[in-house]
This record gives sequence, structure tokens and C-alpha cells, in this order.
Amino acid sequence: MGRFAGISQWTKPMAFQWQKWQHKKANKAFKKQFPAQVLPPDKWLFETFQTNYVKYTVEGNLCAKEIIDWSKPYLPEDDLWKILDWGCGTARVTQHIHQHAPYSLVYGADINSEMIQWNSQHIKNALFHSLSDQPKLPYPDNFFHLIYGISVFTHLPIQQQITWLHTLLMALQTGGILILSTHGSYFENSLTKKQRSLLQNKGFLELAEGVEGLSAGDRNCSVYQNARILKDVFTKDFQLIQLYEGKEFPTIMGGQDLWILQKK
Repeated sequence: MGRFAGISQWTKPMAFQWQKWQHKKANKAFKKQFPAQVLPPDKWLFETFQTNYVKYTVEGNLCAKEIIDWSKPYLPEDDLWKILDWGCGTARVTQHIHQHAPYSLVYGADINSEMIQWNSQHIKNALFHSLSDQPKLPYPDNFFHLIYGISVFTHLPIQQQITWLHTLLMALQTGGILILSTHGSYFENSLTKKQRSLLQNKGFLELAEGVEGLSAGDRNCSVYQNARILKDVFTKDFQLIQLYEGKEFPTIMGGQDLWILQKK
């Protein structure tokens, strides 16, 4: 998530230990109360969300419910929905989708093969596949009714976003729904005056680009975008159903801009 974007490579280990200590008591109580709940390693929770077991479980379920609620009016009533969590990480959201869309096939895909292996072993209500660093999906064209990517574009450079957008477009059926989140105006106050100026002039801002050891998709590679300009990109091949700008709706996606798009 964007909450910890910008943590330096040097301070990341300290931030991880601080989070573990901060949630230690609550996490211990959670495991005692819900001993059957499967949880990924803390280091992965830190990388993809935060080391808070309650939030990982409860907010993951809430996010899954919201995604289905937003999409349901546009999905066929008499068809088996095929749903993809693109950039699923540790399946925080993926594992709850089937609860809210029982008549569906749920897929999760991520570039982290270790997480995908863990998901496949522990999450039995979805199918998981590893992705390469190339903008390709291991699925046929026109396959999915719904694809969502939460906190993925927030860490992908602009050129990769454009390429991936085409890949996601091809994987969706006509009329299919694409849900994405981006860093928008809500986060401008966390930027310097110079960075805000660059964002306004270019329409986007990529931070930590070119830093040694930092790759696209890493939580420290943060991308900020102007929603007005991004709208022109998205609506080339999609109809904009709804845009929840984080500054106006900060509770919907932690301040990120939320885009609900339909393939034309």
C-alpha cells in the first residue's frame, strides 16, 4: 500500500521491526482467538500491507465485498464470473472474493513467485499463477469478467502502466470491469513543493526511479498521477463508470484514487 511508500532501503528493516513490536500484543490475541486463520509470514505482510493481522483479515474481506458490490451491476447474471486479482500479493483480498461472489472462478497473479507458491498451498478457493517481469498474462484473451489491481499502478512507472493497461484490456471480455487504484491528490501534501510542481506540469511523478536495487513494483517505487490527465488515458479503451478521488473519499481506498472502468 502507499502508506509506507518512500521508506528508504536503509530504514526498511527498522520499520519492519517497529511494526512487529507495535502489533505484537494484538497479533498474539488474534492468533489465540482465531487459531485456524492462515497468515503469511510477517515480512510479506510488511511488504504488501502491514503486519496487523486484524486489518489484514478484516480489511481484506471488506475490500473484496466492495469490489464485488461495485462490479455486480455490470456483470452477467447467468454466467460463471471469472475474476482476476492482478498483483494479488499474499491474497489479502483474493481469499475473500468467493465469499461475496460464490458463483465465480477466482484467480490471483503476482510477480513474486514465493508468495504465489504460499497462496497455492494455503488458499484453496482460488487459482494462482506467477508473472514474469514482462507485461504478459497466462490467460486467454477475452477471458475475465472482472480484473482488479489494488496498489499496483501506485508502484509501476508510467510506461509500464500503459503497456500493462493494454494487456489487461485484452484479457477482459467486452463489457468486463477493470478496477484500479492510483496515487492522486490526497497524497500531494506528502510531496515537496518541487515534487508537486513536477506533478502538476507533467501529470505524473515517479519517485526513486533508477535507485540501485529498487525495482518496479517495489513499495519504495512510488508513482503519483493527476486524475484529470489519467482520465484521458483510461477512457481511450474504457468507459469510466466511477472515479472516487482519494481527497474527496479518503476512506474508500486509504486515500488512493479508485477507478471503475468498463471495456468498450
